[in-house]
Parts: sequence; structure tokens; C-alpha cells
Amino acid sequence: MGSTPVKKYLNLTVTFVLIFVGVGAILFLGVVIGLQADSLSLIPGSFLSSDGKTFGGLGAATYEEDRMFEVTLLIGAVVTILLCWTLFLLRKSRLNAKAIQQTNEILQNEINKREQTKSELHKVHDELVKSSSKLNGIIEGTTDLISAIDSDYNFISFNEAYKDDVKRLFGAEIEIGTNLLEMMEDFPEEGEKSKALWERALSGERFTASERFLDQNDKPFFYEVTYNPLQDSDGKIIGASHIVRNVTERKLALDALKQEKDFVSTIVEASNLLVMVVDLEGRIVKFNRACVETSGYDLEEVKGRIYWNMLIPPEEAAAIKLTHRKLDDDLFDKEYINHWITKTESLRLISWRNSVIKDDDGTEFIVATGIDITEKAEFKETQNRILDILETSSDFISISDMSGKL
Repeated sequence: MGSTPVKKYLNLTVTFVLIFVGVGAILFLGVVIGLQADSLSLIPGSFLSSDGKTFGGLGAATYEEDRMFEVTLLIGAVVTILLCWTLFLLRKSRLNAKAIQQTNEILQNEINKREQTKSELHKVHDELVKSSSKLNGIIEGTTDLISAIDSDYNFISFNEAYKDDVKRLFGAEIEIGTNLLEMMEDFPEEGEKSKALWERALSGERFTASERFLDQNDKPFFYEVTYNPLQDSDGKIIGASHIVRNVTERKLALDALKQEKDFVSTIVEASNLLVMVVDLEGRIVKFNRACVETSGYDLEEVKGRIYWNMLIPPEEAAAIKLTHRKLDDDLFDKEYINHWITKTESLRLISWRNSVIKDDDGTEFIVATGIDITEKAEFKETQNRILDILETSSDFISISDMSGKL
């Protein structure tokens, strides 16, 4: 960059030198070849000596031809100027050619870079198209409802399942750009709840919520909704999305199961039968009202404790412990009689029937259903004693009822 002015001045100097040399050469040529002339009006006085002669004695008076000298000088001057102008143009053209060549090289490099960038952009575009197709396939292939909104509550994405459910629940046709709040203006209660949940997501919170909606026929639908904020590359929140799972069938099934369990529990609690549920280790899980009344222990006192260590006499506990875990063995007693030790340390005779159940996780439990037969056994024992007395006594003995009948 610093050598450019030097080169410019050097080129101008060479040009002026060429002009000077050319003019000098033409002057010398004119003097030599010029014939005798009456005057040399075009020759400067500096070229003439004091006696009117040029170049050591060649004076103007010696030239007698008609003004060939002036013509020669004029032609030489014109030729010199044209020569210098030609040299200038040639120099300039060379410089312009070099500049054009450099410009072409720069432009070609720029074109190559743009072509490379264009090729890379095509590759990126193709990858984006493939990724978008895969994402759309995933979104449309799921039964979950998926949608996203911007910070102004306008829909920016949703799948067909979501669109269909919105139409079924609210009778609205949504498209990209539809405003969520405007869509739900006819459903103010649901709209306020929905807006509150979306606001939490737009503030950056990730959470899962349960929602209930009624369709246009007042049929209830239950949903499990996961909300997430959407962020740009700088971490700024630009919207939110949610994934909605229709759990209506599961919710109704769970409600029905709960009602059934509540019904069974009510019957068990109201029954005079003793119902005790224990796990395979013998720990008490369930203890109904009849068990509480018979044993004298509340559920909180016995829950989690091994029943044969607490309620069964030691002489009977060993046999029960031995056969308790053998559910698939012939040694497992499905029907048996044993004693309970009550809180007051009295003995009650219980007739039991066992069965095995499984919970939702497949865990096995033993349900023992019993009847307190203490009074019946005592009556039977008393009756047997009386019969023994009657049969072994030699005295005449009779038994009558309250009316005097034998």
C-alpha cells in the first residue's frame, strides 16, 4: 500500500523524460535535414549563436528551402505527443487490466464462497426438512395431544389429535395463528383455568396438572397435561408447549374400582365376621371392626406386627408359622381353628378360612375370615359334661325346660 504513490510519481517522471527526449530528437532532426530557409521562427533563440547560426555555424540564412524545418518540427511534435499519449494509454490499460484481473479473482473467490455457502445451506435445508418430517411423524403418530403457543397465546404448532379434541370439546376449528384466549371466550371458567396454567409455563415453570372438561353433550373428559416453556438460543422464553394425555378411561376405571373397594370395605366393616389381611411375612395389613371388638386391639396397635407373635398362644404359633408361607403346598391350611389371646389375656376360639389375593402390583396377601365360636364350644363342652354325668350316674335324673316339660 505504501509503495503505490512512489510508483505513480515514477511513472509520471518517466513520461516527462520521454516527452523531453522526443522533443529534443525532433529538433535535432529538423536542424539536420532542414534546407536553407529564410527564417527559423519555430527555433527558440537559445538554439542560435550570437552570429545567427545554429549549432556552430548552421545559421538560418543558409537554409533556402521553403519552411521544411517548421513542418518537420510540427510533425515531430505531433508524433511525440501521440507517442507519449499512446505510452500513457498503454500503461493505464496495463494497470486497468491488472486491476480488472484482481477484481475478477476477488469476485471469483466471492462466487466460490457463495456457491459453497449455498451448497451448505441446501444441505442444512435438506436436514431440516428430514428432521421436520421425522418430528411431524412423531407428533402425528402419537395418541397424545400436542400443541404450542407463543407469548401472545397464539397457536404456533399442534397435531391433528389436538385439533380434533378441541373441536369436540369447544366446537372450534383452530389453525396456526388462532388465539387461545379468543377461542375460549365462550367458556370463561375453563378459559381462566387454562390461562392460569399457561401463564405458569410462560414464566418458566415445568409441571404436570390434571384437568377436567365437559364436551358439548356435558360428557366428562379427564386429561393429564405436562407444560414446558419454549426458549430461543439465548435462553429467552418465547412461548410454551403442553403434551395432553387423555386419561378418561383410566380415571373412570379407577373411580369404579375405588367405589367397589369402598363397597366391599363397608360390607367387611359391617359384618360380624372377623376379617384379617396379612402379607406373606405374617404382618397385619387390615383388621376390621369385628377383629377390633374380639381382640380388644385397635388397627393402629396391630398394623405391621406379626400376628402369631401377638395374638396366637405360643403352643399354637409354631404350627401356624410353619405352614404360613406354603401357599401352593398341601400343608397350607385353608380351614383351621385356633385361639386368639385378647388384650385382656382371655382366650377366644376362632374358626378360620384362608384365601390368597393379589394387589395391582401382583403382591400376594392372605385374607383370613373367621367366626368366634367360643360360646358355641363352651356350650358344647357343657352339654357333653352333662351327658357324661347322666350316663355314669346311678341316680334317677331328669331335665326339664322352663315350662316343666322333660
